[in-house]
This record gives sequence, C-alpha cells and structure tokens, in this order.
Amino acid sequence: MNKLIVVVFVWVIGPNLIFAQKDWAFVKNKNEIELSEREFLNKGIKQFRLKTTFKQTSLSAIFTAFREHSTFHEWQGDIKELHTVKRISDMENYDYYNFSFPWPFRNRDAIYHQNIIYNKKDKILSLNFSLEPDFIPAKEGIQRMKVAKGEWKFVKLANGDIEANYQNYSDPVGIPADVVNILFSDALMRTMTNLREHVKKEKYKLKAYSFIQE
Repeated sequence: MNKLIVVVFVWVIGPNLIFAQKDWAFVKNKNEIELSEREFLNKGIKQFRLKTTFKQTSLSAIFTAFREHSTFHEWQGDIKELHTVKRISDMENYDYYNFSFPWPFRNRDAIYHQNIIYNKKDKILSLNFSLEPDFIPAKEGIQRMKVAKGEWKFVKLANGDIEANYQNYSDPVGIPADVVNILFSDALMRTMTNLREHVKKEKYKLKAYSFIQE
C-alpha cells in the first residue's frame, strides 16, 4: 500500500480534545522531530503528537502558509481538490478537501472547520480544526470522513526560534486501525519535516500582520 495515502490525515484536526485520554507514549525521534502516541476513543486508531523546532522563520510566515491553499500539495500531498466552502473571516473558515486514495479504497472527502487564534501576550499561534461532515451534502462515490480533532500550536521562543506542537486524531473510515497507525505515523513525520522547510521560503520572509507581533 502506498504510504502517501495517509498524508491526507494531516489536515484533519480539531479545536478541543475533550474525550477521555491516556498518557502519551514515546514512539521515536527522527530528524529532530519527536513522535508520541496514545489510545483515543477506544477505536484502535491512535492519537499522535509531534514536537520540533522551526528555525529561520516567523509566526507570520507560518500563518501565511496555512492560508495559502494553492501550495498545500507542496508539503501535504494527495490533495485532489481543495476549496473554501464558507469564509467567516481571516481567522475562521470551512474548507472542502477531496483526497486521492489508491485501489481498493475510494477517495475520501471532508469539510474542515478551521479556527486560528493568536495569543499576543505569550506569542502563540494556534490553528484548531474539526470536521463538519454534514455542512454540505455528500458526493456519490466518495467516502465522507466524519470524526477528527487536533491542533497545531506554534510558540515564539526568546531566541527567535519557534516551538511547533501538533496533535492529531483522525478516522479515515474503512481502513484497518493497525494499517492507519503505521502509515499515519510515517506520514505525519514527513509532513512536519516538509512544513518546517516550506515556511523558510523567501516569499514568506517579508510577510507581516498587524495582529501578530514578533
């Protein structure tokens, strides 16, 4: 099975992880990214947490990258279609994603509700996501994803680096949990690595926003 298929789960995240949770268990540290996991919702699919440090970038660059849908494929992959269904503000929107899956799985789609919050006092940029499966009608021939929660959190440190934390739980529907866990952990590590480099690009260096003070 193509390992890239589970990179689709990287955007399936949500605002509040309110379910009963167990302690995190360390899995591995690779390329200066620490990966941990824990049981979640008793379905066999793990919740994952990644931690690393972003250097030579800014919170404004990261904010821009997350709003720039046209370049998501450069660091996520397997995105067949992406568009905004409803834009509430620069800090909140509903996005439709259609992800390509290889045989024997059908394509998956999902509607993500995204909320971005900036804590001026502590210089923390948070990007919270959850699924809204009934926001628009399901499409024939595509499996609609229904359950996912998580959060990206970026903290500006005193030395100018940015501490990046990412939590993710996602049920892709119809794929065995053991397969999801193995492939998903690898996909998340690749995605974090790609994003860490992506936000260093020259085009992001001069980005600035009035609500982000760095």
